[in-house]
Amino acid sequence: MSEQHHPAPPEPQASSGPGAAPDGKPARLHSRRGLVLGAAAAGAGAAAALVAGAGPAEAANNNPVELGVSGNSATATTGVTTTSGNGLEGTTSQAGWSGVSGVDASTASGGGHGVYGRSAEGIGVYGTITGGTNGQSALYGNDATGGGYGVTGSSDYGIGCYGIAEGASGLLSAFLADTESTAGVIGDTKGIYGTGVAGLASTGESEDYCTAGVYGVTPDFSGLLEDAVYQSSGVIGDSSTEPGVQGLSASSSGVYGVAAGGTSLTSPAGVAGDSSSEYGVLGTSNDSDGVHGITGAPSGYVLSTSSGVTGDSEDGFAVAGLSLNNTAAAFQTFADEQAGVAGYDVSATGGYGLSGSSANGTGVYGAGGNIGVVALSASGTALSVGGVASFSRSGLATVAGTASTAKSSVVVKGATLTAASMILATPQGKVSGVAVEGVVPDVSAGSFTIYLTKSVKVSLPIAWFIIDLPASGGPMARPSRPPRLKLAVTRARRLEVPQRRSRPGRIKRRSLLT
Repeated sequence: MSEQHHPAPPEPQASSGPGAAPDGKPARLHSRRGLVLGAAAAGAGAAAALVAGAGPAEAANNNPVELGVSGNSATATTGVTTTSGNGLEGTTSQAGWSGVSGVDASTASGGGHGVYGRSAEGIGVYGTITGGTNGQSALYGNDATGGGYGVTGSSDYGIGCYGIAEGASGLLSAFLADTESTAGVIGDTKGIYGTGVAGLASTGESEDYCTAGVYGVTPDFSGLLEDAVYQSSGVIGDSSTEPGVQGLSASSSGVYGVAAGGTSLTSPAGVAGDSSSEYGVLGTSNDSDGVHGITGAPSGYVLSTSSGVTGDSEDGFAVAGLSLNNTAAAFQTFADEQAGVAGYDVSATGGYGLSGSSANGTGVYGAGGNIGVVALSASGTALSVGGVASFSRSGLATVAGTASTAKSSVVVKGATLTAASMILATPQGKVSGVAVEGVVPDVSAGSFTIYLTKSVKVSLPIAWFIIDLPASGGPMARPSRPPRLKLAVTRARRLEVPQRRSRPGRIKRRSLLT
C-alpha cells in the first residue's frame, strides 16, 4: 500500500482591492457625505434592476458577499480574520446538509482539498457530536471513486491516526519511547470495557469475497490474500517475509483467542493455524512449554521439565488425536535408550501406565528390531494375559504312522531358530509306552526333528513351542527402564485460565455508521 501525500493548499493572502491599502493595511474611511451618496446610488441601481426583472446581483472581487446567493465568486482568496471567537461560522437547520461545506472543483491530477484545516499548536480539523443519537460520527470520510480512501492520516515523524475512547490510557509516550518507532494507527483507551481499535466487516456481497475488519501489511504484501477467500476474518495480517500478526505481553497472553458455538469437528477454534508447506501453529519457549493446552480446568500439576507440547486437564483428555485414514498420534525419539511413547500412572490405587483398546483390531501393537514388547514388574506380575495367547513360533506336527508302516519321528521345516533356541514338544494324544524322546534342531536349515521313544502305527500329533534364552545362556537380563517423568504438585504455580466477563454495551456490527 503506497503512502498518499496531498500538497497543502496555498497560504491565505491579504486583500488587495479597494478595501485595502497597497501595503496591506486597511484603507482610510470615507466621509459621511460619500457614504450617503454611495448608498443612494446603490439603492437606485437596485431599484432599476428590480424594475427590469433581474435577480440579485452576485458578488465579485472586492464586493460584499451576498447572503442567499449560491453564485458568489471570486478569482482570489477571500480571507476572514478575527482576534476573538471563530474566524468563520456556518449553521444550518436542515437535516442532511452541512453547517460549512467545502468543494474542490479542480481537475488537475491529485486535486486539491474540499476542506483544509491548519493549526500552529492545536487541532487542524475538529469534529464533535452533541446530540443524543448513537451511531453517528464526529468525523466521517467517504470515497466515492471506488479506489481511494475514506480517511487518510499521515505523519512525518509521529502517528498517522490517533483514536481515543473513554479517555487516553497514558501509555503513548512510553510506547513511542520503548519502540523508537511511529505507527500508522494507534487506538488508545483506559475504559474498563473500552476498545483501542475495533474493525468490523460483514461477509461481503457473496462467498467469493474475503473481508477483514482490520487488514495490516508489513513490509510487503505476501500475495496470499486470495487464499483467504471463503474465510473472512476480524483481523488479517499480511507480510511477505515477516510475521503477519504478532502479539506481545510481558506478564500475560501474547495472543488470546475466543470462539463460541459448534459441537462438531468443524467447530470454531480460539486460535486456528493453517499452512500448505510450513507449520500451521508454532509455539516456542526458552524456559517453559512451547504450547500449553488446557481444557475445562487445569489439573494443578506441573511437569518438572518443559515440553514442546503439554496438555492439561482436570477432568477431560489432556491430549487427544484424531485421524480418519492414518495414525492418530505419532511420536519419535532419536535418543538411545529413550521411549517414543512413555506413559506413567501415579494414582493412589493404581491405574494404567499405557492403555490401548480396539473394537475390531489390535489393542496394543509393539514391534522392534531387538525387542518388540518388554514387560517388567518389580514385585508383581510382569505379563498378564486374560484370553487366548498366540505365538508365531509354535505349531503342531504329526508323526504319520500307519498299520503297515510304523513311524517314530517327524521333521518340522520353516522354523525360526537361533543358537539360543529351546524347543518344547509334547504329544497331543495317548499311545501306550510312547513319549517324546528328544528334539534335534538344525539351525542353518531352519528345521528340527522330533523323535519318539518307539514307532507308532497311528497318526500322533505333537505340539511344539520355541523360546529363546538370552545370548549368555543365563537368566534373562532386565532391560533398561526409560527415565520417569517427574511430576511436581505446585499449587502456587497453578495455571489460571482467563475468565470471560460480561461486557455491557458490546459493539454492534451495524451501529457504528447509520
